[in-house]
Amino acid sequence: MTLPAPPPNPTVYMQGTRRLDEIAANARQLCYQEDYSFTEGWNDNTVAEIANLGLNQIYDRITQINQVANIQEYRQDVLAGIQEYDIPQDVKMGIQAMDVRYLYGPQDWQFVTLQQTGIQDRFGYPTNIPSTYCIRNGKMLLSPTPNISRNGSLIVNYQKRMRSLDYRRGKVTNITSPFGNVVNISNANPAVVTTEFAHGLTTGMKVGLGGVFQPDFLINTTSIITVLSPTTFSLNGVDTSVSNPFSGAPIWYQNPVQFTLNFTVSSQKDVNLKANADSILDKVDWITFVDRNGSPIIDAIPINSYNMLSQVITCDSNYVIPFPSWSVFQAIINNMDTVYVVTGDYASTHSELDRQTEDLLVEYMVLRLLRLQSAAEPTKDQLYAETQVMDRLATAYRRYRPSVNKIQFQTTQRSNFGYMGGRGAY
Repeated sequence: MTLPAPPPNPTVYMQGTRRLDEIAANARQLCYQEDYSFTEGWNDNTVAEIANLGLNQIYDRITQINQVANIQEYRQDVLAGIQEYDIPQDVKMGIQAMDVRYLYGPQDWQFVTLQQTGIQDRFGYPTNIPSTYCIRNGKMLLSPTPNISRNGSLIVNYQKRMRSLDYRRGKVTNITSPFGNVVNISNANPAVVTTEFAHGLTTGMKVGLGGVFQPDFLINTTSIITVLSPTTFSLNGVDTSVSNPFSGAPIWYQNPVQFTLNFTVSSQKDVNLKANADSILDKVDWITFVDRNGSPIIDAIPINSYNMLSQVITCDSNYVIPFPSWSVFQAIINNMDTVYVVTGDYASTHSELDRQTEDLLVEYMVLRLLRLQSAAEPTKDQLYAETQVMDRLATAYRRYRPSVNKIQFQTTQRSNFGYMGGRGAY
């Protein structure tokens, strides 16, 4: 099947950042007076929790003051006639959206600031330039619906949250559920889906539809199907008789989506993959796929089960992979690069800290591990030492952390009709 080129990865990690297992090994080593092995002391899951406790305390400190650290920018292509757009997990996990803009021209200063409204206040008519947005079910809805397509024209500045850290818990071999391209969705009741090639499905199965297409209310939905022919099936209970005619390039999946893991050891870094997977994957609700550098590929995958014998992860039965993430995942798999699984809906294997801040995080972890070792209430000196390290961590983080600057000023120009947003410049 033909796949679009993967979008650029918005996550850029500072050069020299380390994996959690490297940071944890450093902290463990500093807690012992003699040589030790990786099987001694606190288990990996406990050390990961302590590291993430430190990260959360850093972020609590830096967000208590009004400053621009961690302001990041996300850009989304806008397509004619499409009102709803997926919000990336990076934006969902942000502290707040600082501003939302629509780029109506080729220059970055040619934008309209969109005002946030309620779902009931949307305008229904088509227009070249939307003026408001609202958020519903993890999607951003533009209003009025734009009737032209522009690349990267929806711009969101948001205060980014740091990803939680986790160990590599397996390599993702591939998606094992059947999938394929959709070439038509009829305007009928029930809707009939035509696939590019024979689908191999049977009546009573559940199928998900992903992508950017019309009718757009079917995007990221799942339905029980009735098979009509080797290349067609109907969506039980789905009426598209009065919907927009079909357009776009949807993908169908058999649900629940399943992924197969492997634990091939290619270096010392991969020795604990199987043990790390078996210790927790059947106990968590969410996982994330990342590349070898910890950059996210697919966030927030809800999982129903993990089979230790077959090494298969089964997702929630209603889960549909977001289309941009699907494109990146397939491109990486087709290029025979490695995809790792980690636990958490917004996670990574690598820190987003520079080396100095990482060393301070290690110092904090050492203090917490030593306190854990004592199995007693912390003393005033211990608490003071931890507070001092945290204050230094927050200062070091603010010093190095890159940030996308917001709009510097904005001139509001509203029409007499009151539906045009403000126009501004950088």
